Amino acid sequence: MSLILALLAQVGPFVTPESRPVSPLPPELQERRKADRGTDETEKPKTDLERCLADTRSKPEQAAVSAEKWLRKSEAMERARAGHCLGVALVRLQLWDEAAAAFVEGRDALAGEDPAYRARLGAMAGNALLAEGETESALDLLDIAKEDGGTADQPVMVGSIEMDRARALVALGREDEAE
Repeated sequence: MSLILALLAQVGPFVTPESRPVSPLPPELQERRKADRGTDETEKPKTDLERCLADTRSKPEQAAVSAEKWLRKSEAMERARAGHCLGVALVRLQLWDEAAAAFVEGRDALAGEDPAYRARLGAMAGNALLAEGETESALDLLDIAKEDGGTADQPVMVGSIEMDRARALVALGREDEAE
């Protein structure tokens, strides 16, 4: 039992995007953004995803409408980015199921390419479902994200997904598996 408490202490409770100081912009885009701008982070966003994510902070309803339009007219990577932004906007509006669906739609648009981004979108979908209390469905998505992340050779991402999986397993009363 003390091992379970230790795991819970490490993993912690689910935090909302407002309380978590993590950028919804994928790390590879954050690095590219810094390289393009130097160290000055005060410039306006340059990519469609950066602009859309910036809009989610101040006007999430409008960002959701724009991202939905973007999603419907896009394919492949652009569709993934649009689903990503739509999901973030819906998370900010606390529409967890809809956010998860948007992240999954973005993930599915990648169909076998960019496993790291597929894993990230899948994990975001899983976390949205965890926030909604749909733990079994969340675990299913996190399992898929783990598989995608494993093929991407992204140990930090896989570790983060494993922590999310552990939270879901504990919520399901499956402490032995979480351990």
